[in-house]
Amino acid sequence: MRSGIVAVALAALLLSATALLAQEAPAPTDINSATMNDLIKVNGIGKKMAMRILEKRAELNGFKSMHQLKDVKGIGKKVFAKLVCSFYVPEEGRLPCEVTGKETAGGPVVNLNTATVKELTTLPGIGKKMADKIIDHRKTAGWYKTPYELENVKGIGKKMLEKMLPRIEVKLNINEARAAQFEALGFANGDAIIEARQKAGGFKTVDDLGALSGIDPKVFEGVKFLLVVALEEKKEEKKVE
Repeated sequence: MRSGIVAVALAALLLSATALLAQEAPAPTDINSATMNDLIKVNGIGKKMAMRILEKRAELNGFKSMHQLKDVKGIGKKVFAKLVCSFYVPEEGRLPCEVTGKETAGGPVVNLNTATVKELTTLPGIGKKMADKIIDHRKTAGWYKTPYELENVKGIGKKMLEKMLPRIEVKLNINEARAAQFEALGFANGDAIIEARQKAGGFKTVDDLGALSGIDPKVFEGVKFLLVVALEEKKEEKKVE
């Protein structure tokens, strides 16, 4: 009788684990049936990039290989690797998905100054209520200058912070940032910034962003101390041209 109960319990645990894995690693989508909404869910893909992918798909009458995405302007190695993790071509089969960009064994790195509630709740020990507190503190006290300022949020102690440290940052690499991240810092049109970045082959300095047409000087000066340029990303985007 006891062994039967144990067997049932183990079976239940296996089912729960399987369900959890399915939630954390959703099955990839056929790239030839993907919508614009499917595409822009991928980090690094904005609306204009998604439109170029859809136009290329129509031109080819459907992708025969994921590698044809490399012919789309603006898609470099890192963005392509992320697309491979989210999409596939049935005739080709699934390509190997490798972790790219700012990711750790525990998950993606979260920027405290641009993160949404959903992104913050991926951090260890952070639920929706705590995520709301982190964002409220950001609004009232200003941008986080260091990850350690999280200790000023009620309910976050040293032990919790230590668990989060490998997965949080405060600086934003403007050659890697998504449109939504630019907008979270107060810029009016994130997609326009992404398009300008792609045309330029990447920003050489932070001031290149401030010099763009349509950028509010006050907004730029207010967040400039948070912005950085990562040379590796800049070089990679140049290869796209």
